[in-house]
Amino acid sequence: MNTYFDLRDLGAVLDEHAIVSVANAAGEIIYVNQKLVEISGYSVPELLGQNHRILKSGIHFPSFYRQMWETLLSGHTWQGEVCDRSKNGELFWFKASIKPILDSNGLPIQYVSIRTPIKRPKQKDAAVNFDESNSLSILLVEDSKSQAMMLMSWLNHYGHSVCHSPSGEDAIEKFRQLKPDLVLMDVTLPGIDGYEATQAIRAEHKQWVPIIFLTGLNEAADKLRALEVGGDDFFSKPFDTDELVAKLKVMGRIHAMQKKLNQYMVEHEEDNELAAFVMNRNLRASQEDPRVEYSILAASHHFSGDAISVAKTPDGGLNVMVLDAMGHGLPAAINALPAIQSFYALSKRGIPLKELVSELNDIVCEFSPTGHFLAATILNLNNTASVVSGWVGGAPNVILSNEGKMESFCSKNFSLGVLPSNKLQLEFFQTSWTEKSMLVTCTDGVTESNGKNDEALGEQWILDIVQKYGNTLDKSLFDKLWKQSLGGNTPHDDASVLIIKQSR
Repeated sequence: MNTYFDLRDLGAVLDEHAIVSVANAAGEIIYVNQKLVEISGYSVPELLGQNHRILKSGIHFPSFYRQMWETLLSGHTWQGEVCDRSKNGELFWFKASIKPILDSNGLPIQYVSIRTPIKRPKQKDAAVNFDESNSLSILLVEDSKSQAMMLMSWLNHYGHSVCHSPSGEDAIEKFRQLKPDLVLMDVTLPGIDGYEATQAIRAEHKQWVPIIFLTGLNEAADKLRALEVGGDDFFSKPFDTDELVAKLKVMGRIHAMQKKLNQYMVEHEEDNELAAFVMNRNLRASQEDPRVEYSILAASHHFSGDAISVAKTPDGGLNVMVLDAMGHGLPAAINALPAIQSFYALSKRGIPLKELVSELNDIVCEFSPTGHFLAATILNLNNTASVVSGWVGGAPNVILSNEGKMESFCSKNFSLGVLPSNKLQLEFFQTSWTEKSMLVTCTDGVTESNGKNDEALGEQWILDIVQKYGNTLDKSLFDKLWKQSLGGNTPHDDASVLIIKQSR
């Protein structure tokens, strides 16, 4: 029996049956089949280069995507049911299998997704429609049953959902339970009045919810008090319904913008958590060495733009790399990842420092987005620990203290990724290394931080520290001295320090 088949025929059958897409290590789409184009409504050019977030429905919680990425980044296939949104806003469900393609180090370099459309019962769209006509969930606090019934009927007519509360105490409890989008608050209530209820709500709940007072009191002092206790607006009874409709629309727009901002913050937090997970997994390959101390002194996000890697060479030497990527969070992680992975692989091969730097520079040129460079310091301590060699590209000085003598090696190179190595004259330094030697360097988040006089600390500050403390300097002492010098100022950038000694 002839069992031969052409893989191209298999691919054609798969394309007819399922949605197929491939993403690179950064999560950017690099291949889609025609079925995905037909279902999503996006053209191939509109999809290529985009993150899969372009299809995000808003149905799933952030934890859903976090669990998915944790599975993929650990090298395992993820399977489950996913809801996406087409270009015209239509939701479609499918059963998905996403498999990571791993490199020789067991790290994902591509993600292949095969999805089969499935039918799901129609569900309420959880994504936010940010049109001003959005219906609001309103807590109406009104002790008069007749006025409450009239207002509820009128508000329901305009598409809003209303819950009635007859007293201040009941309003506080219902607010806890319902978390409404808007509160219409009467002032005169049995028990605690509207002012006290508003103060209690504001004190208990940090998230802002607009509160509009409905009051028959017309004195300026009453209106002023309504604003002072946390009210956002007020209407005098009897009120004009057209004016109230207009103000509800305004509140609807503010509410929609707030939800949109909250959604952005959730997605931003997702990106940062993913960046931290990706980078921590890669930096875990860093090898501990008792001579090397390093510390992230200040980080703007879960994953800062700084990364420090240590790798032993086959001959017993030691390579150390300090990176300062542009940006923070996921963009910085994507930018730094190729360099970090390559640093470990190249160090494992034991290639000379000059070749190591040249290859890393070309890798960053090839894989990093245009205009995203990596300031870097790359060091090698030879196998007899008698010589230290280094390369500094766009980073602060490397300071060597040797038996009280100070030597400083400044950057004479572009950052990694500015130009291909064949267009550069890479410059290195080399110096002797003794039992009393100590090497200190940092990222520019340290030197550019403003001190007590609101002036940047600069390179001289580190030189003075090394001169004063010598070999007693360690990362804890450095951190303490740095924070003292800031005088309460907040650093504007990620800040890291590296300290290497002959022995500890």
